[in-house]
Amino acid sequence: KTVMLRYAFAVKCVGFDKDESGRVTLVRCERVEVAKAPKGVIHWVGSERLPAEHRPVKAEIRLYDYLFNSADVGEVDDWLSDMNENSLEVVTGALLGPKFREAKIGDVFQMERVG
Repeated sequence: KTVMLRYAFAVKCVGFDKDESGRVTLVRCERVEVAKAPKGVIHWVGSERLPAEHRPVKAEIRLYDYLFNSADVGEVDDWLSDMNENSLEVVTGALLGPKFREAKIGDVFQMERVG
């Protein structure tokens, strides 16, 4: 089957290896030219077995939602009780591309939107 690598090109699986438990441990693919982009798009994350400079970077990500539950907090009698308890979600163990190793404190990035 042919799939699109996210932000890249189409690939076709030409083989794979499994361990003793049947878990796929290696996928062999080749780049293919296609007239129309395949429907399937996958996001590839590197393995811990890659050389250090190619491994994903572990990070803490903060996902923000609306601070208040009401559309117009000015119409609420007690604005503190209207605060959204889920306005901040902290995700630990997120994986980022290896280029993020070069990031410095204060650098700004446009990340992909969730939802």
